[in-house]
Amino acid sequence: MIKLRYHCIGVQEASRLGVNAVEFDLSFSSDNEPIIFHDLVFDRTTDGKGPIRSLTWKEIQQLNASCKYTGPGNYPEQKVPHLRDMLKECKRLRLKAFIDLKGATAPILTAKVLLQLSQEFPDLHEWVAVCSFFPHNLFAVKWYLPQMFSILIYRSRALTHIGDYVYIPFNNIFKKYAFPLIFCLKF
Repeated sequence: MIKLRYHCIGVQEASRLGVNAVEFDLSFSSDNEPIIFHDLVFDRTTDGKGPIRSLTWKEIQQLNASCKYTGPGNYPEQKVPHLRDMLKECKRLRLKAFIDLKGATAPILTAKVLLQLSQEFPDLHEWVAVCSFFPHNLFAVKWYLPQMFSILIYRSRALTHIGDYVYIPFNNIFKKYAFPLIFCLKF
């Protein structure tokens, strides 16, 4: 696993190692700019503090995203990448990209951003797939970009997720498995 995977340099290293596809997580700044970042907060991997949605894109650009890197190699200061920059790098390196639509929020915003990027990258649907634990994220993308390949990721209780770290309590197996199935069929 490449520890700098959420930075363009991680994508370059993956390409150098012969990888033909990369996965990264999509989040949004407070001013709705699409950024590549895994965590819900900046604290663990950057010199920033607080939730991702608390900073604007301009403020995020000031963060050092590699300051807490402890793996092999010496990497210069890395910035949190914008989705457009990450896609440009994947395209340049001829890598397929799997974009994990992080969280259960902003499905329409996500779809509109991808639609806008499809103008810049007309063949986007040929080398990018979207994936999510949440069907409504994929449904929104498919509504705006029917040709986009989408993948529903499954893990226990993922479809009963209400918000970050909040789950619907289930008292029996029927409720635990019926609710997610009905939720999926609704779309």
